[in-house]
Amino acid sequence: TPVISAVVGQPYSYDVNATGTPAPTYTLTTHPAGMTIDGSTGLIQWTPQSSGSFPVALEATNSAGADAQSFAVEVTVPASTSSIWNPDGPVGTITGSSSPAVLGVKFRTDVDGYVTGIKFHKGSVNTGTHTGSLWTRDGTRLGSVTFANETASGWQQANFTTPIPVTANTTYIASYYAPNGGYTISRPYFTSAGVDNPPLHALKSGVDGLNGVYCTSSASCFPSSSYLGSNYWVDVVFEYNLEPVAPVITSTPVISAVVGQPYSYDVN
Repeated sequence: TPVISAVVGQPYSYDVNATGTPAPTYTLTTHPAGMTIDGSTGLIQWTPQSSGSFPVALEATNSAGADAQSFAVEVTVPASTSSIWNPDGPVGTITGSSSPAVLGVKFRTDVDGYVTGIKFHKGSVNTGTHTGSLWTRDGTRLGSVTFANETASGWQQANFTTPIPVTANTTYIASYYAPNGGYTISRPYFTSAGVDNPPLHALKSGVDGLNGVYCTSSASCFPSSSYLGSNYWVDVVFEYNLEPVAPVITSTPVISAVVGQPYSYDVN
């Protein structure tokens, strides 16, 4: 059975097997640039340089005749993952406040893609259950997730159940809730400069309002206040060039109802 999928920049191989006496030899009659076949063993090798559908045809031949096979190799671009902050780089200090707060960062991306998770840097006194959120700049929550299996300190990550699509050159806010304070902070930070780690950009204050945003009214409040452009060391997991995934309905339908009473079924 031919291997019909490949990834740009990654080696592709397909070992063609044919019977016959005497042993057949193998040739490619149609193939993309750079693809080769070993005439004795039938091993096809290739490293695709671009995405697309590439037709391949080959023959196995001996003195008694020939047989042919044709197929197409579908080549995709590998998914790329980015975050704003270097996980091995320096971070800020731990605040002495024990008050709960939602802490966030405004960011943009150069390309369309998906935010698959939220990250934050945790100090040893940043305890309790943390939740992460992704927002539009006007306060619409696009998704939330609860952190689990955290370490005592360092970078923490929680992934959304479903990746959230984001649009290039559009401002979003990534945030997390610290129920007992003790969060990591650098102040001032965004007042003088943003941070560029293409394709992601944490915005300098003034590019699209103030950055280093927070709120304290509730665990689910929208972080829109700012003080001295503080960096609360919040991050995203951003992926682009993801392959589409066909929808799968996972919910169980509600199959009973009563005359005169409302019926509802939330499809997931």
